[in-house]
Amino acid sequence: MKKDFVKLIKKLLNDYPHFCIVLIFCSYLVIGVALLEMPFAKLQETSLVNSIFNAASAISTTGLMAENIAVKYSLWGQIIILALIKLGGIGTLSVSGFVLSSKRSIFDKEIEDLTISEWAKPEEIPFSIFLKRIILFSFFVETAGTVALSIIFALEGESHYVWKGLFHAVSAFNTAGFSLFEGSLTHMSHNPFLAGTVLILSITGATGFFFFGDLYLSIKKIKNHIGYNSSVIAGITGIFILFAVLVSFLTFYMEGSSFGVNFFHLISAQTTVGFSLTSLREASPGFLTIMMILMVIGASPGSTGGGIKTLNFFTLINAVRSTLFRKKKVKIFGKKITDLRVKSALAALVLYLFLLCLSLVAILFLEKNLIFKDVLFEIISAISTVGLSLGITESLEDSSKLIISALMLIGRVGILAFSLSLTKKKSGQIRKIEEEVEDELAFEEDDS
Repeated sequence: MKKDFVKLIKKLLNDYPHFCIVLIFCSYLVIGVALLEMPFAKLQETSLVNSIFNAASAISTTGLMAENIAVKYSLWGQIIILALIKLGGIGTLSVSGFVLSSKRSIFDKEIEDLTISEWAKPEEIPFSIFLKRIILFSFFVETAGTVALSIIFALEGESHYVWKGLFHAVSAFNTAGFSLFEGSLTHMSHNPFLAGTVLILSITGATGFFFFGDLYLSIKKIKNHIGYNSSVIAGITGIFILFAVLVSFLTFYMEGSSFGVNFFHLISAQTTVGFSLTSLREASPGFLTIMMILMVIGASPGSTGGGIKTLNFFTLINAVRSTLFRKKKVKIFGKKITDLRVKSALAALVLYLFLLCLSLVAILFLEKNLIFKDVLFEIISAISTVGLSLGITESLEDSSKLIISALMLIGRVGILAFSLSLTKKKSGQIRKIEEEVEDELAFEEDDS
């Protein structure tokens, strides 16, 4: 009986790896909702739908809130939300895999294969070392962020400044955007040290574990130089930061709005962290459009951020450029990209747009009093796990909140991965294809 059960589980893990990822996220969601519904987690009564919404937002590291969590939830409730954020940030499979691998599980190989699917783990890195790098790196960055933010909150006269520092440091690094303050960080928009600390944490989280791991090995001279994949991530991140600087300057010059606030909001959108310094309803339509484009693009591969991913975006841009200039090969920074990488990037964009259109039509039918722009912004924020809003989240109908909850979970799993969860994997593909179909940087040596 036990052997048959083990065989069944192994077959499920091997044939439907992405479906297993979806199931694991859903199981953690159910546990999170159950805990948030406990009396000790609440200060005020909340509906089951709101608990589902808040738990989904936390586990997906989005940051959209159906209600003010500082008012509705007790300290225990806030701890539960923070734990869900952390669980979603480092990867539910990282936690599950760590527990199973520590017990010499019979599913070691299957769990490692699933981690390749969720994180695009390089095959040459042992599973245990990979997990330790993620956990240690996260701990170091979040500890430094907690100290910095605690000092800032203390100087601002905030009560419970250590807890608030810890909560916002973990939220920022995991690009979650959850805040214990009403209106996000708007009441401290005057503090450049707060904005700077949050930006550093969010950029670090959105850049990805692989880049900083590579950088560390290079500094310690374990490796001679930073890997090509990490160089690409660094280059793309730098391009987006420069783009944010340029747009912030232009909006400051043309509209007279704050350069610092504009820059913060653009980086918040691109890293999918979701914090805000002012109400976004005050932003111009043009600026909001740029923010939505950045939210769709999202963060870097192997990071805590959402969106179609920066590498997919640059892959598509270079594919278009190659077509226009009649070139046979698609390259990024001089190196050829595999055809599978191009196909997966195109699939990610098409599936994203399909899900966006489908959910947009559904919610517009359900929410007859809301305007198109507000709903579009909310849906993009949900799918890209950003957490920014134009102020309509709390007023949504329960049916719309459930749709948004589903979008946040799909965005965290990955739209392409979610779609693949509905199909059976062909034998022997996970290490050859899925690592490219997901967030792995797939390049070929260029002989030309």
